[in-house]
Amino acid sequence: MKAVIFSCSLKEGKYSTTHAWSMLMVKRFKKVGVESEIINLRDYDYEATETGDELHLQLSKLYDANFIIFAAPINLGQTTFTCKNLVDRFTNAFSNSKKNSIDIFSNKLWEYVTFGAHVEGFSQDGTPIVRKYDTFFSEWPNHHGYLRNKLDFMKHLGMDTLAMGTYHPDDPDAPTFDKMQDSVEAIKMCDNIAQGFVNRNVVSKLPACSREKFLEMFESKDKNSFGRGLTLADNNLSEESVKKHIEYVEQNVINSGHKLIIFICMKERCLRMGRYDLSRMYYSKQFHIIRRLNTWKDSFGRPIKNKGYCTGNYAPIGY
Repeated sequence: MKAVIFSCSLKEGKYSTTHAWSMLMVKRFKKVGVESEIINLRDYDYEATETGDELHLQLSKLYDANFIIFAAPINLGQTTFTCKNLVDRFTNAFSNSKKNSIDIFSNKLWEYVTFGAHVEGFSQDGTPIVRKYDTFFSEWPNHHGYLRNKLDFMKHLGMDTLAMGTYHPDDPDAPTFDKMQDSVEAIKMCDNIAQGFVNRNVVSKLPACSREKFLEMFESKDKNSFGRGLTLADNNLSEESVKKHIEYVEQNVINSGHKLIIFICMKERCLRMGRYDLSRMYYSKQFHIIRRLNTWKDSFGRPIKNKGYCTGNYAPIGY
C-alpha cells in the first residue's frame, strides 16, 4: 500500500507545522505497513516558472498510490494558493480521463487535514475561546467543505473535521513545528488516519492505462490553468514588476478570497528571496482586504476585530 502526502504550506519546511505533521504522518503510516512520500508544494513554483511545469512530473507518483492526503494551513480563512491550484489539477485530470473513458481515481482514497490556531473569539469575561474544529467552524466551508465539493469524483475517507490546532499565544499548549513529533494529539490523529485507510481494505489496483497516459490526464493546454499568470517567478521580482502584478490581480481577480491567497503566496515568495521591501507591498494588500471584509465573528456572533492581523500571516517586518 502506498500513500502520497501533499504538504501545501507556503512556509519553509523546517519552520512549517504542516510539513512537520506530514513527516509525522510518514512515520505513523510506516507502523501499519504503508509506504508514503511527501510532495512539498513550496518546492515547485510551477504557476510562475519559465522552465516548465516541475510539479506536473511529481504527479506521476499518484499512479500507484492508494491514499492521497492534502495537508494545508488556514491562510486567513482560506486554503493556500498552492492547495487550490493542486485541486484544480485533480478536477482537470478527472475531466480529461472521463473524455478518454478511463477512471484514473477509482481505487484511490483521499483525505484533507488543516492547520491553524483554533482560537475563535473571546467569552463574555474576555477569556479566549479555543474551539474544537467541526463543520460549524468558521473556516470549514473554505477547507473541508471546499475539497469535498471539488473532489466529489474520488472516494473520501470520511473524516470531515481533521484539523490540527497549532500554537497561538491564547492557546500555548498547542504544538509548534518543532514539537509536532511529540504531540500526543498529532500522533493520535495520524494513527486514526492510517488505521482508517487500512481498514477500508482498498484493492491495490493500477489505473487501466500506462503511467505516461495517467500523467497526460493532468495536462492542460490552457496557459492560465492552475494559477499560472497569477504570480511572479523568483527571477522577476522588482518594485516595478510587483506594482504591475498587484494592479493586474486587482483588475482581473474578482473573488476577494482568491486575491487574498495570491497576495499571501507572493508575500511568502518575496520573503524567501530576502525581498522584505517587496513582501511589505503584498502584506499591505493582504491587510486591507482583511480589514475591508471584516467577516469573522466569535461564538456569540460578535465581529472579531483584529483576527486577520494577528495570525501566522504576519507582517514582514524583518527585525
